[in-house]
Amino acid sequence: MELIRFNNGLKLYDTDIIFGELQIGEDDLDLDPHRSTKGRLYRNRVNIVPSIEFTLKPMNQSKMGAIMDAIRPQDFWLEYYDLEKDSWYRAEFYVPSDYRKPRPLRLNPSIIFDNHELKFIGIDKAVRL
Repeated sequence: MELIRFNNGLKLYDTDIIFGELQIGEDDLDLDPHRSTKGRLYRNRVNIVPSIEFTLKPMNQSKMGAIMDAIRPQDFWLEYYDLEKDSWYRAEFYVPSDYRKPRPLRLNPSIIFDNHELKFIGIDKAVRL
């Protein structure tokens, strides 16, 4: 099942990830939240953005390289399938730098990268396709 489409044409399928670790949802963005002296939280919720987290299964150098190339820019667009809503969405995302450093698992006979956790954080609201 196709789950993610990157702008460079690369697609991720359910077989590319550890499916039980897939999390697609929304994150709140707050501007200067603070607590009162009585501990009450005051939030200035400014936006709700999509969030996607999953772990890639071990994969070869060419596919991992294509994924890293797609997420390396400061921000990028992708389309994703939200299982809960049974719909495709398009949104602009970024990936924190800690998630852009895959670890090699094996060198011979070809380079294979280990399981790799990815987190996509939306920059703005997603649009239903």
